[in-house]
Amino acid sequence: MQSTADALETLSRLLTSISESPYSLELHARHVQLASAPELADQLDGAVQLLTQFYAATDEVWLPYLQYKLRHLGLPDDLVGSEDTTLDLSHITLEALLDIQELFRKAADDYLSIPILIQEIKLFSLLHSFASTNPELEPLLAEDVVRAAIGAAALQGSWHITKGQELWNLQIAWEKARLDEKEPGSAERELLKEHIESLHLQRLKQPHAGNEETLQSYSSYVTKYYDAEEYEARLVAASKLRTAPAKSWTFKEQHEDKLGSSPSRDSYMNYIASELRQRKQNFVLINALYERAIADFASRRWRSVVENADAQVIKTAEDDLRYFWCSYLDTLRQRGDVEAALSIARRATKSVPGSGEVWAKYILALETQADARRKDDEEMDAQQSESVANVYITAFSTSLLQQDLQQILPIVLARASYECRNMQDEDGYKTVIEVLQQGIAFVRAASKEGDPQLTLEKFLSGFYLSRDPSEAQNAIEVWKSAIKHYKTSYLAWTKYLDVLISNAEEEEIRKAFNDAANKHFDWPEAIWTQWKDYEYLHGTVESLESCLDKVRELSGRLDKKRAREAEEAQRAWLAASQQYAAAVPEAAPVAATAEATEPMAVDSAEPMAVDVAEETRPSDRKRKAEDSEEPEASKRPKLDEKAPAFLKRDRENSTVFVSGLPAGTTDDDLVKLFKDCGKIREVRITKTDKSLVATVEFMSRNNVPAALTKDKKRLHGEEIAVHLAWKSTLYVTNFPEDTDDAKIRELFGQFGEIFDVRWPSKKYKSTRRFCYVQYTSPTAATEALSLHGRALEPGRKLTVYISDPQRRQERSDAAANERELYVAGLAKSVTESDIKKLFQSYGAIKATRLPLDDKGTAKGFAFVEFEDAASASAALAVNNQEFKKRRISVTLADTRAKQGGTNDAQARRSRTLRIRNLLENVQEGLLQQTLEKYAKVTRVEVFGKKHEAIVEFNNPAEAGKLLLRPEPIIFGNQELKFTEEDLPASSRESVQSSLAFAPRARPRAGLGSKKKGLDLSKGNTTSVAVKPAASTSSGTGAEGGKGQDDFRRMLSGGS
Repeated sequence: MQSTADALETLSRLLTSISESPYSLELHARHVQLASAPELADQLDGAVQLLTQFYAATDEVWLPYLQYKLRHLGLPDDLVGSEDTTLDLSHITLEALLDIQELFRKAADDYLSIPILIQEIKLFSLLHSFASTNPELEPLLAEDVVRAAIGAAALQGSWHITKGQELWNLQIAWEKARLDEKEPGSAERELLKEHIESLHLQRLKQPHAGNEETLQSYSSYVTKYYDAEEYEARLVAASKLRTAPAKSWTFKEQHEDKLGSSPSRDSYMNYIASELRQRKQNFVLINALYERAIADFASRRWRSVVENADAQVIKTAEDDLRYFWCSYLDTLRQRGDVEAALSIARRATKSVPGSGEVWAKYILALETQADARRKDDEEMDAQQSESVANVYITAFSTSLLQQDLQQILPIVLARASYECRNMQDEDGYKTVIEVLQQGIAFVRAASKEGDPQLTLEKFLSGFYLSRDPSEAQNAIEVWKSAIKHYKTSYLAWTKYLDVLISNAEEEEIRKAFNDAANKHFDWPEAIWTQWKDYEYLHGTVESLESCLDKVRELSGRLDKKRAREAEEAQRAWLAASQQYAAAVPEAAPVAATAEATEPMAVDSAEPMAVDVAEETRPSDRKRKAEDSEEPEASKRPKLDEKAPAFLKRDRENSTVFVSGLPAGTTDDDLVKLFKDCGKIREVRITKTDKSLVATVEFMSRNNVPAALTKDKKRLHGEEIAVHLAWKSTLYVTNFPEDTDDAKIRELFGQFGEIFDVRWPSKKYKSTRRFCYVQYTSPTAATEALSLHGRALEPGRKLTVYISDPQRRQERSDAAANERELYVAGLAKSVTESDIKKLFQSYGAIKATRLPLDDKGTAKGFAFVEFEDAASASAALAVNNQEFKKRRISVTLADTRAKQGGTNDAQARRSRTLRIRNLLENVQEGLLQQTLEKYAKVTRVEVFGKKHEAIVEFNNPAEAGKLLLRPEPIIFGNQELKFTEEDLPASSRESVQSSLAFAPRARPRAGLGSKKKGLDLSKGNTTSVAVKPAASTSSGTGAEGGKGQDDFRRMLSGGS
């Protein structure tokens, strides 16, 4: 803890920094934190006042500050009065009470805050109870004044349909207390009775979570304060009144549940979108949803700043906050609510002063208000014009907009557009030019690349040309300045040439074309086409031929240059593919790292979205091995270890990812773009939430270097990005067991747009826990590497790597059968540490798994996975040794075996269901995640072409949960259909070999144990044949097993 002197010195330096950068939220956060320390408590007033001068404050600031102010007034922290409490208000001045009331109003105006509104209601309820102790305060604490204050606070939060009920309950409790104070039979009492009844009925008309509670409150109220004969009629009327709102609540409840569990941008916007789609929109509810979202993301931003989170995390919260303010303002504008839009825009600029789009919408709201009032008040125009100018100056005075090109453009366009529409004299004309010229200077200073679309230059040039043809020279000067700054921009030159063609002499035009021909552009063909078009229309035969000759010459040079670039890119790419591992973290096993405290099975890598290849079943591999007569050495030719491994269909190395595609792009467009790069195997265009992207797979990886030269080329006039698909893909593992697709997307979505999340199938190994996250850009993937090593739960650090194809083997379980041992016959007292000590002398251990029972003791078997097959082979020597007074069995494990499974096909069938109505390209891992939310799943296998899947559950009861479930389960926008019918005959063989889930028989522990059907003469590894079983869709099935009818009776309570 700092001494008071040190703290004051730190405070002094901080205040100096704030004076230099008053819109630095980070500095304000540090100021508030420092002033909250006990030794500087008297500085808290100044810290909060300084913050709220520049920013809206959240609950995290207001609640502690308001409690601090109440303590200084001698009021209790909890603001709860009672019959036994004596509170003396004689020391409180009217000014002090007005100040505290104003603070509560400011806090409530910044962001919607249920806790602050609750505090406000409690404050006025308490003060009213003891107003008589200070006559000076009685006018401010009169019943009508307090009723209005409490009513306003309750109304502000009433449309928070899950938490607003607490405000209403406090309001009703206060009103009932006042009612009990009235003289029975008095007119004042009767009026108050009607008022309280009205509050109940109005609340019943609203959809809200406490609908039943409100009806019960009304029932109690009528019972106590009305005659008995009136009860039934009033309750019947109230019940009818609440029918529609109660039904509406049932539809909103699912959205509220999502907000309660994961309040993301998508969950809020899906909720808002569903309300906007209603035939009769509830404007008040929609506004409340926006207010809730804005308050939520403002708190996230503040907490991120206070916790000194990653810059990307803070930026994401800021972007989300800006998004909701802009969407809120757009909704109000479309609704035509001018005054509300202007009020919200003012609040928005204080919440996100660095958003040029919000400032632009503020200017638009001011102009809309001026148009609405034009007929009533002619002086409003002049006042409004001055107001718009002041808003514009204020926006740039924050020094936040100048840092970001994307924030400069909208506000400059809004101001210039406003001035154009309201221009009345020469001063107005000059204002437009000054605004645009200043905006262009801001843009070029903000970014070295500037604005590639030349938005403001187009506006200024068009303004000159539309005003007066004599202003053409000014337009030409605009584009001269542009081509000087954007030296390689074809767009700047084409615009410059367009203006010249319309307004200059032929000699000057041809000189410009000749100058342009010798420059290096991002799209020179556009200039050449423009030159040819001009000569065809205006040129002589000589000038046309000269132009065509020059273009042919330049085109030939360009083709040669691109060919050289392609060759160089290919050489560089091949070199990089060999050295890339040195620059990127290796996909090493988590258990092998020094910091990993809990091993986790993350052994295999399901082929990623760009790497889906046909799997070879174990039986197929075995048959090929038996049939082959080649010597073993010929099966494994020696390759140059540095050379990249080529696959039969090498999708990872043969696929490029294309982003930034213009709307309407077709497969033919991309085939035409890449036709000179090599033969294309497949083009797949995908529309994401934010953009249009595509993957282009070539027949050979050798075509990729040429394809990469298309990066930053233009398609339909828009620049596209081309990169290797794997460079924007991450391999992610070592996350908590309950992590699902939604959590991964939320965690990684903060770094950029996610194209896909690929989950592994667990049909061969249930312990798999990893995924691939593919972004639309490599930059986002690189930034997301900052999550590597982050602890998402105690003792487990997240592992994040670029998914380098050269390291596929390290994240694959293709050789897991040879590296993993199954250990049986263990004593119940054995621990995982004991297992490691037993086997560590044979080689590096990648992971150990010791299944435990409900009591936390070992089940008697374990799995040990080594880093290499040689170590596992050596460790087989432990087989039949005595360990903790038990003789153990050690064999090679089979990753396709179900741990603790059964060979009884009938039992398996009784806990297996078939799913129909699946989409074709379904991820097995993702489907299993969905089903595990409703029942305990053992394994899943999808038959994509049949749109079906087979699911094995832990037991028949778990299968019955889904088979008898009344509510539908939605997956991929499809309702899943569960049946217990048998598979078609054509699929049985596949099911029996891969879905029957029969584990390979394992030898029991100890010597001389009887092993029925086990032939030890061929080694420790054996197999068990499983005969096709008959359908068990009805009846009890084979003797010793139970069928579907049995577990139906079990679930329904029958015998």
